[in-house]
Amino acid sequence: MAFSDELAAEAKLLSLKPGLKVLDAGCGSGAIMRWIAKLVAPTKVIGIDKDPTFLQAARKEAERQRVRNVDFREVDVHGMEFADASFDLTYCRLVLPFVKDPLGALLELKRVTRPGGRVAIVEPTGMLAHPEPKAGLRASNKIAKYLNRGQRSWSANFDGSKLMARARFRKVEAYTLPDFASQQNPKHLRELLKPVFMQEDIYGEGAVKAGFISARELQLGKQDLEKFLTNPESFWIALMSLRVGVV
Repeated sequence: MAFSDELAAEAKLLSLKPGLKVLDAGCGSGAIMRWIAKLVAPTKVIGIDKDPTFLQAARKEAERQRVRNVDFREVDVHGMEFADASFDLTYCRLVLPFVKDPLGALLELKRVTRPGGRVAIVEPTGMLAHPEPKAGLRASNKIAKYLNRGQRSWSANFDGSKLMARARFRKVEAYTLPDFASQQNPKHLRELLKPVFMQEDIYGEGAVKAGFISARELQLGKQDLEKFLTNPESFWIALMSLRVGVV
């Protein structure tokens, strides 16, 4: 499981347990959602994303892993179909800096969370890779621009603390979650890079056709990441921030 150490810490901080009603807003490929579903089973977890390609991959993988208590829906976080106070926990990972109206999206998450429930957002606060796979990350950034065409790109000025304050939660708690992988645990090192590989596999061809990246750059990017994974000196450090607002 990708990010296993970090997710175990999140599970404890979020008190994930059977029966909890959870929404995963911006579920993407469903990797985190499947992890949540196993912890809250038999309750069904609802995952939303506005990208049908990701949802298709998420459904397929959930079926392959026989995770039954999941429901994937094509929904935009800015205008969700759910009634007020529908969930005990709304979870949003690596999404808000990308959307056109982060505060509006956060207020929607708050709306569908019951009084006393929690809204959890997870965002990166830092990353260090050695030796840095420059070509691989450059290819990933170009594909990200393709995915975000016509939308906001990742905002370097995104401030989750200020955003949570503007949404006026009764209480906000913040936690820093470090994750480290090296060739001492090569499986975990590969897991940390799995989202990058998946992005290139699912959207690389589309990005090439749209002119955001050349086929050669895409190929070199993948080769660079594979080289990073086999380098005996490689390590990857990621710092994530978990902010939890009580409704």
